[in-house]
Amino acid sequence: MPFVCMHKKERVVCLQVAKAFFFLKERYHDITWSASRLILVTFAHERLTLRRVFESTVLSLLINWASSSLEKSLNQPTLPHAIIALNATDTKVDQQEWDSEYVTNLLMASVAGAIGRDPKYRALRDEWVDRGRIIQTMKDLLECYYSSISVVRIPGDGRYMMIDDQVKKLHDVVIRRCTESFNAKRRSRMLSNSETLNVYLQCAFDHFAQDLHSPFDFMDVSFKMNPIPLDFGGNILKLAVALKARFDDPKRIFKELSFMVASCILLDCVRQNLRGKSLLSGCPSPGLPRFNQDAGSLTRA
Repeated sequence: MPFVCMHKKERVVCLQVAKAFFFLKERYHDITWSASRLILVTFAHERLTLRRVFESTVLSLLINWASSSLEKSLNQPTLPHAIIALNATDTKVDQQEWDSEYVTNLLMASVAGAIGRDPKYRALRDEWVDRGRIIQTMKDLLECYYSSISVVRIPGDGRYMMIDDQVKKLHDVVIRRCTESFNAKRRSRMLSNSETLNVYLQCAFDHFAQDLHSPFDFMDVSFKMNPIPLDFGGNILKLAVALKARFDDPKRIFKELSFMVASCILLDCVRQNLRGKSLLSGCPSPGLPRFNQDAGSLTRA
C-alpha cells in the first residue's frame, strides 16, 4: 500500500527516507564486503544434505555478494578471506573431517561440478576466462573473489570437549586469516587504522549516495587523504601515475622513467654546481662526460 504525504515538507522527508532505505538495500553490503578482512558464514545442516544445502545457499550467498561488490569498487587493496563454519555437525562423521584442511578439500571437491550446473556460475566463469583466469572448478571461481576458503566443523550438543577443541580451531583460523590480510594490506601500502577506515566508509557512503552505478575508487580516497607532495619526488610520482594506463607492468614504468630521472638529477647537479665526487665517476660510462658537457652548455645558455 503506497504511503501518501499530505504536506510538502512531509513529502520531502518521505522521499529522503525512501532514498536512504534504497541505498542501504543496494550498496551497504557492497561497502562492508570491500572493507572486510574476513567473511564468516555459519549454518547448520543434516549430514546427508550438506552438499545440496551448501551449494544452494552458502555458495550462492558468497558468489552473488562478492561479484556484486567487486564490480562496485576499484583498486581494492586485498580480497577478503572466507571461512565457513558447519555448525551442529553430527559427531559420528569421519574423524578426519574434524581437520579444517581436510574438510575444506572434501567440501570443495563435492561442489566442484556446480560451476557447470548453474547458468549464473557459468556466466561468471566465462567472464573470468576472458580476463585470462583458468576456471575449472567451483573452488577456482571462489578464489577469484576471496583470498582463501576455509571450512571448520563445529559439533552438536553432548561433546563439550570436542566443541571446545573445534571452537579453538575456528579461532585459530580466524586469527591466521586476519593476520594474512593485515600483512597483505601492509605490503600494498593500503593498511587502514580505525580513523582512516572510517574515512573510507564515509567516502563510500557519500559516493554511492550520489551515484549508485559508478564504482568506488579506493585509490582516489587515498590520494585525497595523503596528497602527493609538490617536491621532485612528488612530481615523479605524479608522472608515474599519469603513465600507469599505458603500462601493464608497474615495474616497467619506473624502468622507463629511470633514464629521465637520472638526467634530471645530473642536470640539477650541473646547474647548482654541486661539489664532491660523483658515485658514477669510477664507472666506465662514455656518455656521462658528453652529458655533463651538454648540461653545462644548456645552463650557460
